[in-house]
Order: sequence, then structure tokens, then C-alpha cells
Amino acid sequence: MSFGGRLSVLSWISFFLLQFTFTSLVASQVQLNPNNFFIPITIRSPYFNTWTGGNAPMNSWEMFWSKQTTAWLGHVRVDGQIFQFLGSWRLPTNITNLTNVAITPTRTIFSFQAGPMNLTATFLTPIEPEDPVKQSLPFSYLSFEAVSTDGAGHSVQVYTDISAEWMSANGSNIVNWNTTQTAGSKFHTVVQQTPHQYGETNNQADDVVAYYAAPVSPSLTSQTGFDTDCRGQFDSKGFLTNSVNQGSGVIANPWPVFAHSVDLGTITQTSSPVVWAMGIVRNPSIQYTTPDGQVQNRSPYFASQGNSIGEIIDSVVNDFSSASQRADALDKKILDAASSITSNPAYAGLVSLATRQAWGATDLTVSLGTDGKWNTSDVKMFMKDIGTSRRVNAVEILYASFPAFLYVNATYAGYLLAPLLESQDAPSYGKPYAGRDLGESYPLAPGNNEAHQQGVEQSGNMLIMTLAHARISGDGTLINRHYNMLKGWADYLVDNSLTPTNQLNADSERQANLTNLAIKGIVGIKAMSEISQALNMVNDSAHYDSIATSYANQWQILALSSDLSHIVADYGDDGSWTLAYNLFADRLLQTKLVSDNIYQLVTQYYKSLATSSFATPFGLPIDSTITTNLANSAWTMFTAAVTTDTVVRDSLINPIWAHASTNNNSTPFPLQYRLDNGVVTGQSSPAQGSMLAPLALTLPNTTITVPPPSSANAGNGNSGAASGSHHTSIVGPVVGGVVGGLALIFLIILGIFFWRRRSRYRFHTPGTYVNYDAPKPTAFPPDSQNDIYGGAERGSSTQVNEAGQLVMTASPTGQTAQPVTVVLSSKAREAMMRNSQAAALNRAQYSNSNVTSAPSSSYSGNSNGSSRDPPTEAPVSPETQGSFQTDVRGLRAEMESLRRAMLEIQVERMEAPPTYEG
Repeated sequence: MSFGGRLSVLSWISFFLLQFTFTSLVASQVQLNPNNFFIPITIRSPYFNTWTGGNAPMNSWEMFWSKQTTAWLGHVRVDGQIFQFLGSWRLPTNITNLTNVAITPTRTIFSFQAGPMNLTATFLTPIEPEDPVKQSLPFSYLSFEAVSTDGAGHSVQVYTDISAEWMSANGSNIVNWNTTQTAGSKFHTVVQQTPHQYGETNNQADDVVAYYAAPVSPSLTSQTGFDTDCRGQFDSKGFLTNSVNQGSGVIANPWPVFAHSVDLGTITQTSSPVVWAMGIVRNPSIQYTTPDGQVQNRSPYFASQGNSIGEIIDSVVNDFSSASQRADALDKKILDAASSITSNPAYAGLVSLATRQAWGATDLTVSLGTDGKWNTSDVKMFMKDIGTSRRVNAVEILYASFPAFLYVNATYAGYLLAPLLESQDAPSYGKPYAGRDLGESYPLAPGNNEAHQQGVEQSGNMLIMTLAHARISGDGTLINRHYNMLKGWADYLVDNSLTPTNQLNADSERQANLTNLAIKGIVGIKAMSEISQALNMVNDSAHYDSIATSYANQWQILALSSDLSHIVADYGDDGSWTLAYNLFADRLLQTKLVSDNIYQLVTQYYKSLATSSFATPFGLPIDSTITTNLANSAWTMFTAAVTTDTVVRDSLINPIWAHASTNNNSTPFPLQYRLDNGVVTGQSSPAQGSMLAPLALTLPNTTITVPPPSSANAGNGNSGAASGSHHTSIVGPVVGGVVGGLALIFLIILGIFFWRRRSRYRFHTPGTYVNYDAPKPTAFPPDSQNDIYGGAERGSSTQVNEAGQLVMTASPTGQTAQPVTVVLSSKAREAMMRNSQAAALNRAQYSNSNVTSAPSSSYSGNSNGSSRDPPTEAPVSPETQGSFQTDVRGLRAEMESLRRAMLEIQVERMEAPPTYEG
């Protein structure tokens, strides 16, 4: 990228030709009523994140997301009268009238009336997905336009300044400043006298350098100093002193400011926008520890170009016209796609708020090699868990935000995954599951090797995201480089996903057999199959595909309520329900593990919930078991994205927008909020990138290109090879195969034993024998790969799969499945009793909560005594209802029998066969 050159006359002409396009774009979007809710001013980096109250940008100070003042003042003189259009400093006699607010994914546009002039102040926060240099520049624009309302010419001068409060939340700190003029720009530089590298005060960084710039022109004047001096000078004279000086002062008193003003003369309208550029720069921006212990002080990517700060600022200022054109194109792409999803203006508003919020929580970095040269092949992106913690690349937050990166440019999704994968693909990590983050104190990223209970959650997240990145970007580098580690995570999911216990999900729920957690892990296993397929690891691919398919078939039975109306929060708790947001991964990766009938069924149930006592103006809780009535906008949008009915989808989307734009919401676009008292967390969270989830589902798959395989990894039992940082000996797989084969034979014999015992007994003896006779279901098309049993041509049997688990298959069409008889040992009965007691305790705890049940007209009693009673009639079509009612109940009974058999094996501590080695 060249930083030289001036803004040409031709580029200004191009800018004005695009104004009609932009005006049409804004007009087609949601026009915000000026309510008392937070609207983004500029969200460009984790420490350049400023908002304003929607109803009063002309008489309230802008604030950092955590509510410290970051003052940005705007005054305009019209025929000698002073009007304030930004900020809150000694309000002048004449107040501008805010007439409109509009937002797009890259802009916030305020419209005012100031006497006989209509004013427009536009904050442009660039998102530059096609240029890593521009994307890494933490600069934003403010532009100003004016037009006469009476057709007459009026004398107009305009002034803006920023305060030293941008430098730190500690008002007692001292800042130094100076002013520089180049051939193309004039800019103020502000820095703390004693900066604290990588330090924070109330979430604001203590190591920033602020720049406030304007294009050089004869009508430009500038000044630095105390607020009363600079602002008073402009208000009384209409221009500044142009003093080029150095200075220092305390942030909070006497309030130094850094100002520019432009005299537009007598005009009926501005011939071109008045432009200012502001930057909050940190270099280095991240301290990252590599797997071998090397500490890297990583710089923003633009530093690799080697330009001076003057050249950089000239480029930023002179690029305004082109940046506006690129922003127009991106806005149009996102908003056109949003309107193709739904004409609901609430959705356009949400994607407009969310896109900057996701991209603006990141730093795009590059490392300096040992040779002193920039290593531009080592690009890594880091995300701060803004609004909730200081965690670095928090995996569940990244998972929620991923749609915003996949849709805008999936290459950047890979930049975000790269440091997580690299950090954990080392012997020093040593965990069988994926980690939670890269550290807890952004911008320090030392890695995180601590044990945790989110093994299924985070391993599933990482496998899903890694495949999504490869599929949509077409880049197979990461899956190839880290194949063995990804495979290890998949093996962990094989052992822990179908019936997760002692696991914690992203919502801090820890009860056993969470349906949402289980399906995430199962899709993660299928993702590993697809990763293996992309690398031509055919044996691995078949292995993980078989397990994922088997688990998904079982999950579709276990996760349904007994009346087949909805997905329960945890297996067997019929009165519970959940927003099945992790089905989004099945749709995103197009794994087709879950039947279309399930999606239709849950859609109908959410339709019934919309009119139930669970519903609030701000939406539904995550599930019925969370006693705090906690809503999560990311999970709600993931759920909306997979519904099969547009009305139901909008009924989930509208409450998110209602909460984001409520008059009572005094925090920037929060991720989580309690529906009972409005308490929020995750202010300005990048997880709001989830608002683009419906758009991400429209992305096509791309052929994955994989680098040439490494010879060191060839010959591992597949017809292809993947390079990774872990290399295995052939001894382990051979021994494992022999032992596994013997164990498999033993389990087959055990299966025959159960079958023969079943055939001896024709009568049910309470407490000893259970005899079930289940017909083959017809609720799922027999020719579909979503068939619960995986196809109609398989015989009815109970088998042991490669994972050492009992799996049932269906009889051929027209035949009846054989009854299953299971003899439970005393230990198994004791274990089942403990499980029943735990379930009863869960239900009792819920019964004492304040969560209100769904309408009584739709619910009936529950034999478990739960206060969350299921509907008596499933809110599904008669066809679906009939097939489910006549067939799946028998299957549920048979599944329960098989689960008991498996439980007995586990209780008796019979050793399962070893996991598959490719």
C-alpha cells in the first residue's frame, strides 16, 4: 500500500457521484427514532470504542463503552450564531435540533437543524476486509455537511475538538502534546507523559497515542490548549489561532483539548464534506507467547510498511473518498443480503449495530523476525472479550461472533483461529480438549494451559469453526497443520458428547445430558470427518462419520420430549425446553445430521412459546431451567437462523432489537440480559457478530486447497496424509488394533448373551426384566441420510460400534424390530437410582424458582412432578404428529433399554476398546 499522494480532484468527483447511491442506501434502512439508547460513534479497535446517547448527541458527552467520558465536541457558527451539534460544553443559546439518526454497518449519521441550515454529521468506521494494511489502521472519520433550508447563502464556520480524556480513565495522569503539519495534513499528537505498556484503567488502555488530523487547506485553522481557550476562541472569532506548540497538562484539570476549525464562507450548501480523521494507536499492540516460550511484542500490521506517522496520517486523510466508496459497497452487500433474509427493519438495524462491534474488538498483528525484518507471513488476529472480561480470543465469544467474519471475509476468521491452534498444538498444553482462551488479561496473550470443565463446549466450538473457515475461505492450511490435534479433540468428543456429564457449557449450566451441548459435540465429530475427507484421510473420515451419524440418530430420540413436541433442556426432563441454538452448526456446516422434521418441530414449538408466559418484550430465556431468566442475543439469533418459518424467525429477532433500542437501556448493545430486571453483561461484546448468522448460512462452500503433504506424516493408514506437529509411531495403532479387536469380539459375545437371555423370558418381572417391542419409525424418510437408523436396508439388531457403544439399527421395510430384553445388575440399578435422584433434585430446585411456566391451556401434568409441564398436544402438523406418536415412542423405549445396557457395562467397569488410530 502506498501512503503517498494527495486526494485528487477526480477522486472528489467520484465521491460526489456516489452520494446518490449512499443516500438511497441509508433511506432504505431502519431510521432510528432518537431514543435514549446507546448508538456507536466509532468502534475501530478494543480501545477505540465510543458511543453516545441516541437522543442527545448535541448535549451529552460521548463515552467509552464502560462509560468514561471520551469527549468529542462539535460547534457550528451560522451567521455568527453558535450551535452545538456534538458534546456537552456550556450549551450555547442556540441548540441544534436532532431530526434523524441512521446507521449502517460502517456509519452512524446524525441529522440536525441549526437555524436556517440543515446539518449532517457522519461517523465512518472503516472495515477493510480486502486490505490488511488498511484494516489494521485504527483510524476513524468524522465528516460534516450543511445545506440551506431557505435557499439563501449563510456564513458558516465549523469546529471540532477531542479532549485528553481519550488517553486514560485516570484523570490525574499528565499528557504531552504537539502539532505537526505535512504537505497533506495537519495533526495533533497526544501521549501520556508516563505510559504504562499493556496497562488498563477501567478498561481504557494506558499506552495509546492519539492523533487528530484534518486535510491542509487555506480555510483550516488549528489550536491546542485548555478547553475554555480553544472553544472560546472559535465561538467568539470563528477561527483558531494556528499556534503550533508543544504542551503538557493534567487530563482532568484544566482539560486540554486539540482542535481544528474550517471557515466555509457564505454558502447555500457545502461543496464537499469537511473531514477530520482520528486515530487511537498502540504499537506494540499484543504481547504473545509462542508455544516454545518466545515472547513476541507484536505490532499492528500497517507497521510492516515502514512508513512514518506523517505518511500514514496523510494516507488516511487523503483516502477518505475511496474509503467512503468501499464502505458504501460493504454496507450495500450486508444490507441487501439482510433484506433478502427478511424485510423486517429490525434485522437491518441489528446487523448495522453488530458488524462494527465484532470487527472493532480485534487487533490485526504481525511479528518481527529474528533477522529484524517483518514476517508478513505470520499474521494473527486477537480479540478482546469486551464488556465481560479481558480474555484474549475467548473461544465461546469467538464462536458467537464468527458469522460476522465468515460473511465479510473468511480469511480473517483464520487469522483469529491461528494463535489458538498454534498455542495448543504443543506438548506444553497437554490437555485432551481445546482450551478456553489465550489468556485472561488482554493485550497479554501467554496462552492458557489450565484444566477446565468446558471440554465438549470448546472442543466442539474449535472443530466447527476450523472447518467453517476452511470450507468458506477454501484455505486448508490450518486443518493440515493441526490435523493430529484436531483429531485428538474429536476423540475427546467421541467419549463425552452423546451423554455429557461433569461438563460446563457456555451459559454456565452444568447438569448432565444437556441437549444443546450434546449436539454441538456431535456436530464437532462430524466436522472432524469432513476435515479428514478434505485431507484424503479416508479411514479417519469414515470412522468419525459413522460415530457422528450414530450419535445424531440417538440424540434425535433422547432430546425430544415424550410427547414429541419439543427439544428438552436435558434428556428425560420432559417439562423443560431450550433454544436449540447449537443446531446452527449443523446448518452452517451442512452436515445434515439432524432431520428437517426436527427443525420444523422446534419451529412450531417456538411459535407457541411466543404467546406463552415465558415470552417478554425482550425475548425468551436461553432455556426454561435457567432460574435467572437470562436471555442471550447471540443464542437467540442462532436459533432464529435455523427456524423454518419467517414469522417465527421475526418473532425471535424483534425482541433483540427491542432490547437494543429500548429507552431504558443505558448500556451499549449488550449480549446478555436478565429479563426480569434488565441487568446486563457483555456491553459492546464482539459476540454480537452473531447477528449475521442468517447471512452466514447463505455462504457457499469453496473447494479446500491443501498444501502438499509432508513426507514425515505419510503412511499412517489412510490414502492421504496431513502434516501436523504431532507424529505417532506405528506400534501404538497396531497394538491398539489387536486389543480393540479382542475387546470388540468380547462385546459382540456379550450382545449375543443379552439377546439369548431376552428370548428366554416372555413375561415382565418388575425390577428384573424389561421387554419392549418397537416398530420401525416412518417419521423420517427411509431414503434420507437423516433417517434415525441411517437407512432402510439395515437389519434390526443391537451392535457394538467402533467406539465401544451399543447401537441399534432398523429392520428392513415391512418388518418389525425384535424386542430387546435387558437384565440389570444390582450396581446398574444403584447407578440408575442415583441418576433418578439427581433428576428429581434438579426438578425440585426448579420448582422453587420464579420461572413461570408456559400457558396452562397447552400443558398437562407430569409424572415427575415438575412444575414445567409439557403441552398435551404437540404444536406440529398432523402428519408429523401422527408419525412421531405411533413410531418414535417405541424407539424411545428401546433406546432407554439400550442405555441401561450400556450403563450396566460401565458400572461393571468393563474396558471399552481403544479409540481409533488413523
